[in-house]
Amino acid sequence: EDHHRAFGGVVPEIAARAHVNHLDRLIAQAMREAGLSYDELDGIAATAGPGLLGGVIVGLTMAKAIVLATGKPLIAVNHLEGHALSPRLAYPDLSFPYLLLLVSGGHCQLLLVEGVEGWPEDTQAIGTEGDFGFLAFPQGEGRVRVYGGFALDQARRFQGPDGARRFLDAFAVACSPANAKLVAGRPAGPVHAFINADSWTERPYAPGVVLVGDAAGWNDPIIGLGLSITYRDVRIVSDLLKSVPAGRVPDFSSYAAERAERMRRLRFTARIQAALDMEFGPQAAARRKDLHDRALLDPGLKAHAFAVMAGPETVPAELFTEAHRARVLGLPEAAE
Repeated sequence: EDHHRAFGGVVPEIAARAHVNHLDRLIAQAMREAGLSYDELDGIAATAGPGLLGGVIVGLTMAKAIVLATGKPLIAVNHLEGHALSPRLAYPDLSFPYLLLLVSGGHCQLLLVEGVEGWPEDTQAIGTEGDFGFLAFPQGEGRVRVYGGFALDQARRFQGPDGARRFLDAFAVACSPANAKLVAGRPAGPVHAFINADSWTERPYAPGVVLVGDAAGWNDPIIGLGLSITYRDVRIVSDLLKSVPAGRVPDFSSYAAERAERMRRLRFTARIQAALDMEFGPQAAARRKDLHDRALLDPGLKAHAFAVMAGPETVPAELFTEAHRARVLGLPEAAE
């Protein structure tokens, strides 16, 4: 908890690394206290979601490693159902039905709003005004999922019992009058916070294991491609596994090379997007307006964004260079 306190919410990479640092010791301790060997187990159970993906993957990967070593069956457990049933471990005689309070920890800066009247279900919103950047995605039936971005030194800005309400009030901005419909809505739950960050590994495989999705490194969530990255990882790895005869060890170097370049391009795109959408003050506002005006004459200034919508491989390589970034942001080196 102390590791996350300074950020006002759970930092996925820190949480995942804490799992890595402690999980093997905790498993060994549990086996000793139970007085059992792995041969005496009927199966290996592990949380498979939903939840903070980095930590979930660490636990699931550990479970799969034990399964491979022991030949025991793997039992995938729903994270929330596991919490709901855990009292029966301490109280075996606890019978159904029983009343349970399950509070899920926050790991992203988002809020679900209900009672939003008049917001078109085919309309999304994104913008930045003052010291606040916002996104809104309709979910149907008067519900909208909203995201907000603000400076890291304001990490505690929306903490407290009325944090969700104050977070929603921050969406009252002049640049998007329709946001008044969001502000008039009701927070459907607490507001959750995370720090925008990314992580990666240069070699996402080793003897007996290959990493996919967040376990191999995730992208800054400002461009929201977590599932897309994972799906492609799984497809590439699956194709490699199927391309070799049974018993042969696949060569995952091509996967590592493709993923490294793909993630480099996405990190580059996220870096530009963060500079445009999540930096604040007069200079940042002037930068956004300048790009808007120049892009009317040269739409190619925003072509890097196709990396998000169509895949980074669909965009010319020269758009992922510092020269392009300088042109987009109007930096002095662009004129050199």
